Formats: sequence, structure tokens, C-alpha cells
Amino acid sequence: MNKPINRRDFVGSALTTAVAAALMKPRFAFAKDAFSGIDAVGQAALVHEKKITPLELVDAAIARIESVNAKIKAIVAEYFH
Repeated sequence: MNKPINRRDFVGSALTTAVAAALMKPRFAFAKDAFSGIDAVGQAALVHEKKITPLELVDAAIARIESVNAKIKAIVAEYFH
């Protein structure tokens, strides 16, 4: 049933796979700001230490959503009042 593969076929298929993987561009959407790498506990600590206000954190989150939502369409109803 299984046909043995020769070296030429193996190298050819491995090369084709490597080239295809190198040419593929990731299609991820990321928004970076000063708070995107800080978890909720770290953000709460910043608020507690009065280094930032909760409103600034919410505004930063809204800005991140607005910057990537056009591409990923994750938020269907934006009620940012």
C-alpha cells in the first residue's frame, strides 16, 4: 500500500513546505501600548499606586479595540460612552 519515497521526492516536498511556510505572512492583529503587556493584577497595582487612573486604562483599552477591530471584527456593538 505505502510506496517508499526516494530521497529526491522527500527533499523536494520538504523544500516546497519550507518555502511555503516562509512566504506565508501571519495575519494577526495586535495593538501595542504602554498597558497591553500588563495583566489585570498589574494594572490594578498601578491604579492602587496612583500611577494611572482607571479612566486612562479604559481609554487605552478602547483605543486598542478600535485599532484592530476593523480587521478582526470581534466587537459588533461598540458602546463606548
